[in-house]
Amino acid sequence: MKTVPTPLAHVARVLGDAKVNILAFCVGTGSSGDVHLIVDDSNKAKKALSALGVTYKEADVLYQELPNVVGALGYFAGKLASKEINVTSGWGPH
Repeated sequence: MKTVPTPLAHVARVLGDAKVNILAFCVGTGSSGDVHLIVDDSNKAKKALSALGVTYKEADVLYQELPNVVGALGYFAGKLASKEINVTSGWGPH
């Protein structure tokens, strides 16, 4: 599969048309323009992105919504650390 430069707006529209809900996203900086997405239906997303000619990689992630209260992230991160789970990437609310 070839790599096609695809703006976020186009990818988001294609996924929306495929009835895929984007739960979280992160857009990389620089010339690569990487877009990281967490979606509610990975099978539909893969089908839509493949039809668009977009290359993608899959990864297992932990998706956790935290309450909007002081200390919530510290508490949650502490629970992960106590189980020796290292956080290598994280995204805030959109």
